Amino acid sequence: MSSVPSEESAAQAWQQLDLFAADQAHYPPGFYDNPQAFNQELARIKPELLWGKAKLLVDAIPKKNGRPQTHPALDRTGTTLGHVIDQSKDIIHIQSAYLILLEDGLKTIEQAISRGVKFKLATNSMASNNHLTAFVGYRKQRHKMLTIGAELYEMRPDAKSERALFTVDQIAKHKTKFGLHAKTMVFDQKVTFVGSFNLDPRSVELNSEMGFLVESPSLAEAVITSIENDIAPGNSWQVIMRADGKMAWITTKNGRIITDTETEPMTSKARRIEADLLTVVPDEAQL
Repeated sequence: MSSVPSEESAAQAWQQLDLFAADQAHYPPGFYDNPQAFNQELARIKPELLWGKAKLLVDAIPKKNGRPQTHPALDRTGTTLGHVIDQSKDIIHIQSAYLILLEDGLKTIEQAISRGVKFKLATNSMASNNHLTAFVGYRKQRHKMLTIGAELYEMRPDAKSERALFTVDQIAKHKTKFGLHAKTMVFDQKVTFVGSFNLDPRSVELNSEMGFLVESPSLAEAVITSIENDIAPGNSWQVIMRADGKMAWITTKNGRIITDTETEPMTSKARRIEADLLTVVPDEAQL
């Protein structure tokens, strides 16, 4: 049975969305019943807005009745981002909650690095990832990413910048663990992507993704500042490969390594064993 909705069910879904949008109970205070306050707030932040030329990327969906199409005809977001990587010449910053590259994606990055493009890749560590199966898929490729010359950073579940947003009592009460959810990319410090697209098979082959591709050096600078903060010591570990081929997780201060481990940091032995078992018997549906 096709999962693609019929025209009738799609029309019903739109009708339900219209009813939802018309109900003021679904809005925060001021967004529905006080448009004047909203307009005043919009006017206040207007000088802080960063302007640029934007393109909306939206994946296509199969035609009605679920007739099959080749996926390259559907994956507009991923295909476009691949073209932008091919055209980049300097440095690319990428944040992706899940980082599992298909063969073509890994080859695209390798070719870019071979022509002098620098890559900074940020994703979740085993300790911060909320889907262990997805982490295992990424872990299988970590060695290759480092071998081809990418810089690799993994978020800490106790990220210092995130903890600063909450009180000690709030963190203790809710047993808060922080994780990366961002999907952002900056190309050559002038073109920025922000959207729903992860660098993983689900985004490429299954999900219908979207996002904005924006030409704006000022926006690119702001997003890079955010990414660099997220990968800074105290917020992420840098993953490196030693001369003997073993990986290590390091934290640096003033250019010197102050902490160093060859074990997935802040993880229990039980979780590492579970990850090893998923390597042997992977759940491909979750990648």
